[in-house]
Amino acid sequence: MQSSRRTEIDVAKGFTLFLVVFGHLLPLNTTLFRWIFSFHMPAFFFLSGMTFRPEKYNGVRDYVQDKARKLLIPYAVITLIGLAICLIRPAYRAEAFQPDYTLYYHLKWILYYGQPMQLYIGQVWFLLALFWAELFSLLWIRVFGQRSVLAKCYSLLILAVAAVHIRSLFPYLPIGERLPWKLDTALGATVFVIAGYYTRRYEVLERLKPYALFLIPVSIWCSYYLGPEMYTYINVCDCFYTAAPYFYPGAFFGILALTLTARLMRGWRFWQYCGRYSMLMFAAHTFVTYWLAEAYTAFTGTVLKPMELMPGDKFCLVFAAAVFAALCVMVLPWHVYKKQRALS
Repeated sequence: MQSSRRTEIDVAKGFTLFLVVFGHLLPLNTTLFRWIFSFHMPAFFFLSGMTFRPEKYNGVRDYVQDKARKLLIPYAVITLIGLAICLIRPAYRAEAFQPDYTLYYHLKWILYYGQPMQLYIGQVWFLLALFWAELFSLLWIRVFGQRSVLAKCYSLLILAVAAVHIRSLFPYLPIGERLPWKLDTALGATVFVIAGYYTRRYEVLERLKPYALFLIPVSIWCSYYLGPEMYTYINVCDCFYTAAPYFYPGAFFGILALTLTARLMRGWRFWQYCGRYSMLMFAAHTFVTYWLAEAYTAFTGTVLKPMELMPGDKFCLVFAAAVFAALCVMVLPWHVYKKQRALS
């Protein structure tokens, strides 16, 4: 009998989290940076889709009640903690509240755009985007779930094309610089959530596993070619995409390589551990990155600035491993607590 918990999803989340940490160290627009950013956040949406259960919701109200607790409240709590840390530490306070970064500026980005800026926890935009993406997926499944394959494909194609061109609407918005609450990012993310949902439902990874050793390197090459080799900057958060025929296949090839590798390594407990606490580690990773960068500067005298002043890709990889190890240690007390509570 198969375990109710899909350990390959935990392992894949662990892999993706490491790519997030690594990607947030690499200098902007280097080839490796562009490649990681072409699929690492789409992978998180895809994996969320693999655990998405639309059938458990009677309607939108049930969904909102459930996901407000799981996504919206964590967004608010993490943002408040990040804001508090930036207010307490003088260096962070000076950086976060420069003349252009007024209280109004921060409230606008936190409450309206759904992406805290200059507060070292900007990555929590993912929670708001996931809230909307799963809601859109729920509605899509209700409308198209029983329709033909052709209707499903055309509707997703229209959604994908709309998502990659959403920035063209921004200059005409009556209020703000972009859509509020990460609704614009959620459009593209919905495609990945739905893909993850059907991947689990039709056991796609299980069917592809016999061909994994062939598909993984091929998928890596295709992801690389359709991402940084053909185009430049891709960032789902800021709605920077290449054309839909290139962005989505490139992202899906990267996701395929990652998830098939996770399927082969599903028994690795370390990566399972990382995946189970990926939200906590994801929320804290920027602060931990900067704390270690400050420590490195104090010991060596060399100034590090993630995504800007970094010695090179190899150094970033080693530094990412150090940040990742620190994150694993940070969540260990919570892991021990949960384990003891389960045994009691």
